[in-house]
Amino acid sequence: LGPQELPITLWSFAAISYPADEVFNLASAKVPELVYGMDDSHICNVVWSFARAGPCHEPLFQLLAHEASLRLPRMEALHLCNLAWSFASAARADEFDLRRVGVRHEPFFAGIAEAAAQQPMTLT
Repeated sequence: LGPQELPITLWSFAAISYPADEVFNLASAKVPELVYGMDDSHICNVVWSFARAGPCHEPLFQLLAHEASLRLPRMEALHLCNLAWSFASAARADEFDLRRVGVRHEPFFAGIAEAAAQQPMTLT
């Protein structure tokens, strides 16, 4: 699978909560080879998928945080929100389990906050 297909595949497994740890483990080794060919939405899909359904691979989150950090100033607000939620939710047993705090990456969250502050605020 390539830099477009892998994120979509992972997203599909995560969206239906399909138990696919083996797929996620294999993907964690493949993503570093593909990340530079991914666009912003693909990176968000990978991070969201691992946060939602995959085993927590902190080195993978750190790599994706680094790559996404380079792109933050030009990212759409939706991508910023998805990244923030995904990092905050990673490693939790379920969405409402407050015993775990997600994957912390202080410079990345500072970058998200700065990029979000530059986004136009609109109320709908």
